[in-house]
Amino acid sequence: WLEIEPQLGLLVSGFTDEGGKVIPKELVLGSVTYENEIGVDGPTLEKYAKRLDAIFRSITGWRAKAMKGGLRVVLASPRNFRGTVGGKYKREQDALFVRATPNILKRDAGYGSFEYIVVHEMGHRFERYNPPTVDFDRAEWMTTRYGHTEGESFAELFAIGHFNLTGSWDKGILERFEKVMAS
Repeated sequence: WLEIEPQLGLLVSGFTDEGGKVIPKELVLGSVTYENEIGVDGPTLEKYAKRLDAIFRSITGWRAKAMKGGLRVVLASPRNFRGTVGGKYKREQDALFVRATPNILKRDAGYGSFEYIVVHEMGHRFERYNPPTVDFDRAEWMTTRYGHTEGESFAELFAIGHFNLTGSWDKGILERFEKVMAS
């Protein structure tokens, strides 16, 4: 007790709501539930959620079906990811895990940016709930180097089309993709 007593105030504020910041477990914005796995305070959670919400609201047209049934977003720490991955859709949990670092707040829609990764991962969720009738893992649908990886071609096309990006791939691939998905 002699060792603990001097730290009592710190322990109380660290492990209870008394005398410290309130750490919300989740925040709901529209049909999206943001789970606060990293333990940020309310204003920071809200700031992260609003930034992500802007990305989700930008997903329109046929792509909006990716939001079907509401979305669960887990704000996770970097230790939940390999390398520098910014997000990962976990199909078995139907949850989008997002690396909750200040990168969430940056605006950049270029290939491989945080925003691109989030939209790419939403492509995986779209594919889960709206299985395409076309096998997009065939060579004629592949665009980026990452899109050549098994199971990634659809999500790459989903994100590339969302941002209307161009690259070294045949522009006709994206036009055919949009036509197939819009019908």
